[in-house]
Amino acid sequence: MYKTDEKYFVFIISLLIIPKTNLALIYYAIGNMVQHKKLTLYLYVRNTIMISEKNIWDALETVMDPEIPTISMVDMGIITGVILASDNSKVFVEMTPTFSGCPAIRQMEQMVHTRLIELGIKEVEVRTTFNKPWNSNLITERGRQHLLKHGLAPPPKHHGEITSELLENIVCPFCGSHNVEMKTPFGATLCRSIHYCNNCLQGFEQFKPVV
Repeated sequence: MYKTDEKYFVFIISLLIIPKTNLALIYYAIGNMVQHKKLTLYLYVRNTIMISEKNIWDALETVMDPEIPTISMVDMGIITGVILASDNSKVFVEMTPTFSGCPAIRQMEQMVHTRLIELGIKEVEVRTTFNKPWNSNLITERGRQHLLKHGLAPPPKHHGEITSELLENIVCPFCGSHNVEMKTPFGATLCRSIHYCNNCLQGFEQFKPVV
């Protein structure tokens, strides 16, 4: 860094003592020296800044569910654990998809891996596990609001069991009416059911409650 600064300094002085010096060359030399200092400082900060688990969770909040792009995998409750090595060189991420047969498992793993590499982590390991099954209560309140924005009725909160009353307590995501009926428990994916609102006369999908 100092040798480079000295090089530009000598160049500027030599320009000043030459008659009819081209000022544009001086400005160019000064600009290059300033830019070099900025780049050196940027690289220093980037290489020494401490990455915390909070930084990783914040980054993962930008990784969206590939099937519902209005909600992140964090708000969906899919990301279940993050462990960061003490030297920030490696991070271990554990995730549990909503269903064991989810076709997007490998895609989600790759999305998480790519995002954390972009954050500056040298080594990222993403592991999918079903040791503790996913349940719909893991969806955050913010996630439930994002489901509504996507036109999906969020699953009602449960207390460890699915009752007929729970299945009937559906709210239309478009008008908020409870005057709805289930058309079929089988939607576009395993985690959705199809309903019809008798108030606004619109069909919609609901994200099924899962225990």
